[in-house]
Amino acid sequence: MKKFWNFNKPEPNRGELMLYGEIAETSWWGDEVTPKQFKADLDALGDVNQLDIYINSGGGDVFAGVAIYNILKRNPAKKTVHVDGLAASIASVIAMAGDEIVMAENAMMMIHEAWTYASGNKREIRKVADELERIDGMLIGTYAARTDGEEEDISAMLEAETWMTAAEAVEKGFADRVETGLKVAASVRGHTLVMNGQKFDLSRYQHPPEIKNAVESVEVVYGPPCSGKSTYARENMGENDIVYDYDRLIHAMTTQENRSAEKTAAHEIALGIRGLIIARAHEETPVKKAFILTRWPTDNLRAQLEGLTVTETRMEADEATCLARLEADEERVDKPAWAEIIRKWFADHGGEGQPVADKTRPEGQRGALMEQRKKFDAMRRKILQVYEEE
Repeated sequence: MKKFWNFNKPEPNRGELMLYGEIAETSWWGDEVTPKQFKADLDALGDVNQLDIYINSGGGDVFAGVAIYNILKRNPAKKTVHVDGLAASIASVIAMAGDEIVMAENAMMMIHEAWTYASGNKREIRKVADELERIDGMLIGTYAARTDGEEEDISAMLEAETWMTAAEAVEKGFADRVETGLKVAASVRGHTLVMNGQKFDLSRYQHPPEIKNAVESVEVVYGPPCSGKSTYARENMGENDIVYDYDRLIHAMTTQENRSAEKTAAHEIALGIRGLIIARAHEETPVKKAFILTRWPTDNLRAQLEGLTVTETRMEADEATCLARLEADEERVDKPAWAEIIRKWFADHGGEGQPVADKTRPEGQRGALMEQRKKFDAMRRKILQVYEEE
């Protein structure tokens, strides 16, 4: 049996329950094994005084959810529910088992009427509809008991498929407080809502939420080193814009004595930082535009940027101009190596293709890369620490 829950006991008198993802792989209709296993796992925690329940789920099987709600409700421990991202559909019912319900600042809760797929003749369809109506009554009673709301009002909210922010959930009695300062990463990519690492298919909902990405747009500015990418970004960026500059990161992390393997390690670190910048672009943070300065818009980069408004700008400087700028740059070290990169760029991209840095690494470099990567670990941690503090 594949479990969709995880119990943990970090302290002698405190237990934890993680409910992330879909509630139940298969229906609990007539299944006595699965609820017994869930209760057995809960009982195995022993006599805990506190049970912290962490939820990030788009819902799932209604019977599984109701069984979990009832099992948790009967447990004598003080139960604190933490909505880490989304508590939708039957997951919101499970949340009602908490003595206290706490939501992250940009977490969401959704309630709706029970629904299912059905086939058969008119009598069979009517039977299914009657069953759904009984389930709705059960859901209404559960929500009304927790919120002290009128059943008629709760029924209207279910019929409308109501999405609530953390603040709205507190206002309506579905949660007790918002955890100030705690925000979850949230983005919409096509019909997929991503919250705190979990993906939820929005196409199955009638009124999915509108979540805006952090940036209005991303501009990928590409060209060889010394082609004017940094100058272009400085001249075009606004007050709340962010810039990722691959070549300047490589320059900052390498010295004149560096060998090719060290530069390959720096390349991997720079790509990791680029991933963090793109992750910030997908989150709900106040950034107007992000500039990605790179040598070439690779397929991997375009895949990472999927779902954002992206434009691509190619620098028009020719090879001679780039080499002349390199020679005039007094701060640049290891100029012969940079000159080689520039020449290779124009050799590779006189037409289409991938930049040298994105090609498969020769087998012989892997051992040296592993050794040299250790040298960059401290620098990488410092860079990431500065990024996170900002």
